[in-house]
Amino acid sequence: HGLTFAQYGYKTIEEINRNLTYIQNGSFPPPTETGAHFRYEALALYGTGFLKRRFRLQIIDYAGEHLDEFNLSSDKWLHRSDFFDYVLSSDALIIMLDCERLLAKDEPNLIHNFENVIVATLHQLIQERSKDPTNLFDNPVALLLSKSDVIQSDDDYKYIIQRLDRLISVCVSRFRYFRYFYVSSTGTTPIVNIDGTKAPPKELKPKGIVEPILWLLGH
Repeated sequence: HGLTFAQYGYKTIEEINRNLTYIQNGSFPPPTETGAHFRYEALALYGTGFLKRRFRLQIIDYAGEHLDEFNLSSDKWLHRSDFFDYVLSSDALIIMLDCERLLAKDEPNLIHNFENVIVATLHQLIQERSKDPTNLFDNPVALLLSKSDVIQSDDDYKYIIQRLDRLISVCVSRFRYFRYFYVSSTGTTPIVNIDGTKAPPKELKPKGIVEPILWLLGH
């Protein structure tokens, strides 16, 4: 891929080691809690020969609930927290949605409401950062469709894209660089325990993890 990188900062290394310990002990790391965030930092070299470029990556992971800061109907609307400022000042935006939830047919309004909030967030980003909101916005947006290992057929792929039709249409029409990616951190479906909890498979075979980073660095 022409990409090399090294973890940067003791907090990044500490968090990665903590998460690896969870996996080695047969459990998934806990989700990012509302009010907390994880800052992943790395030094990266991308490209070959004279075209090689150096980057300092800083990826901030927040819980999805923070999107309410861009939701007109929420009491958190436009509260200028760290999350709000990070979104508006970022060089790129990564939106992650769960394929397992997208394929579930028992929550018809959940994805629709979440989609509305994401669209509002994107419009706010353009309004705050663009000199001319009528032009395509240059900062790249990557839509990561996680847990893609649950997809079993072409119909599943079509159903997911249909559910996100409005979000994808907005991204295509407002951003110069947009792409969606199917990713899986495990590569295969997790083990389901007797009590219904899930555990990582014995062998991890991540799929599609590097491609979004390569695409973002390229733009």
